[in-house]
Amino acid sequence: MDRALDPDLLRIALGDAVGLPTTEDLMEQLASTEVALFRGEQRVSDELQATAWYLHSVGSALPALDLYGPERQRSAFQVAGHVFDLALNDSRFAEAERLRFTFAAQVANIRGGLNPNALAAYRWRLGSSDLPAALCCRSPLRLERR
Repeated sequence: MDRALDPDLLRIALGDAVGLPTTEDLMEQLASTEVALFRGEQRVSDELQATAWYLHSVGSALPALDLYGPERQRSAFQVAGHVFDLALNDSRFAEAERLRFTFAAQVANIRGGLNPNALAAYRWRLGSSDLPAALCCRSPLRLERR
């Protein structure tokens, strides 16, 4: 939680895009969402979801296009992955939407260098907190181009 509310991480992730919340607004939205989910008030706002999907697209941009630097892409993935992790705790979403959030969280967390969060989403999807030792003990997971 502390990492996700880091103003520097949020500022880098958001960049200077128009139409997104400010760093302070996003920090407030994340904090209030985390508190609400902790209290059992399961609600991830549409605005927070839209911001996460935008940040996911920033992180997913091809490096060859040189639209965003690697630090911004990594930060964008980390913030987006955190929001999608939060959304997995929101029970109002249908199974198909939860699968989208699971996949998006896994991609964002792995590409953002946060593999333990990706494994948590994987465990949620399987409905189990137990992972095979082979999966937990491998070297860091990586996405490969073919």
